Amino acid sequence: MIYVLIILFISVVYLLIKVKKLEKKIVEEQPLDILETLNGGVILMYKNKEIFNVKPKE
Repeated sequence: MIYVLIILFISVVYLLIKVKKLEKKIVEEQPLDILETLNGGVILMYKNKEIFNVKPKE
């Protein structure tokens, strides 16, 4: 019985770590803020402090 609990615990911890890594990867790839500029452009702010200004097509 104790062995089953230990195995369950280890597998749950393993899954949690995997999910956290996946979440982190998703967060790093998605912009934190999407701000619209006055001229209709879009500013994408990423977690690594890079800012991309996407201008609308004329």
